Amino acid sequence: MCQQRRKLFDVGQNHRLYLRDYPGAQDATPIICLPGFWRNARDFEGLAQHLSRTRRVVTPDMRGRGNSTRASDPSEYRFEALIDDVWKIADHLHMEQLVVVGTALGAFMAIQMGHDCPNRVAGIVLNDAGTETTPPRSKRLGGTVDHLERPLEVLAMKLKEINGKYFPDFDDEDWQWFAKLSHREAASGQYVRDFDPLTSEETKRFRADKPSLWNEFAGLNIPIAGVEGSVVRLSPAGPRREDGCGKR
Repeated sequence: MCQQRRKLFDVGQNHRLYLRDYPGAQDATPIICLPGFWRNARDFEGLAQHLSRTRRVVTPDMRGRGNSTRASDPSEYRFEALIDDVWKIADHLHMEQLVVVGTALGAFMAIQMGHDCPNRVAGIVLNDAGTETTPPRSKRLGGTVDHLERPLEVLAMKLKEINGKYFPDFDDEDWQWFAKLSHREAASGQYVRDFDPLTSEETKRFRADKPSLWNEFAGLNIPIAGVEGSVVRLSPAGPRREDGCGKR
């Protein structure tokens, strides 16, 4: 397994993005993994370690998430700015072509990137996301997100109450690991969600302005894969609207 390299990359506007770079075979198309609205690159650690056996994998924390810098103005978190950041990363790392793996926000970025630059996006993987930017379950998930500090044990118990039916084999240690994926340790020793609350303002604007990326998706002529859990469905119209995925 290749050892990951970690660095901060300056993308302008006083923003530096935290990158995990897993150097794999250079002759295979590299992969970049983009996390969800309230998530960070820790979600992709296991996947990146697995995929880096055969190719390079890069997992950035997007602006305002994880170890990347925070903004003073929510407009700095605009969808277009996040995509521009990814292209700057790709150029800096000499990734002429890439496969984009995205969850939620990252999936929408993947669709838009494939639409805008089909010559550079060799394929996309959409994880638990369709083309609608506000599916019903995302509204319910949004209602569980806050920035209150909690002891790790309490946080793990709260996440178990919400997600226990999806992961019946998790023990207490697993739930604490799960909590640390999306939370960071605060100065108090308790844990808090690892993203800037200002990003939520831009999320609301983005979803209102762009409720669907169906048109962008329908115009894609690149390989597309959709990954969705057997219990959770974030794209209720997915098989009907996305049944063209397997034909590309």
